[in-house]
Amino acid sequence: AIAGIPAAGTGKGQDAAGGGGVEGAGDVEVASAHACGARGGRTDDEAFRTKVGPCAGDAPRIMTSISRVWFRDIPYDECRAYCASGEPLDKAGAYAIQGYAAIFVIRLDGSCSGVMGLPLFETALLLREAGIRV
Repeated sequence: AIAGIPAAGTGKGQDAAGGGGVEGAGDVEVASAHACGARGGRTDDEAFRTKVGPCAGDAPRIMTSISRVWFRDIPYDECRAYCASGEPLDKAGAYAIQGYAAIFVIRLDGSCSGVMGLPLFETALLLREAGIRV
C-alpha cells in the first residue's frame, strides 16, 4: 500500500491490508474488510455502503463494513524513514492508519475503526439487535 500500490485481500482474519475478518460473539457476527487504492476514482460505489445480510431462523446476523483508503504519492526518502521507524514491521498492510502512516492518507471512505480492526458502528448495531445493551 506504500507509494500508491493497491493492496487488497480476502483471507481469513482481520487485517488492515484489506483482508476480511469475522469477529464473533455467540450468534452475532461482524465481518469487515477494506481495500487500499492508489490516488484516483472509485471503481465500485457499492463498496462504500454497509451491507446487511438477511436473517432466517437461527442464522447469524451478518453485516459487512467495507472501507477504502487512498495514500498520497510517497517519496522514496519518506518511505525509507517510515520503514526505519519500525511501525510497518508488525502491521498487516504495513501501516497503521492511526499511527505515523496517517500523514500519507489523503482519503478514507468507510469506517476508520474498521480499518483499525473492528467496525464499531456496525458492531454496536448488531449487539443492540441481539438485545445486548451497548
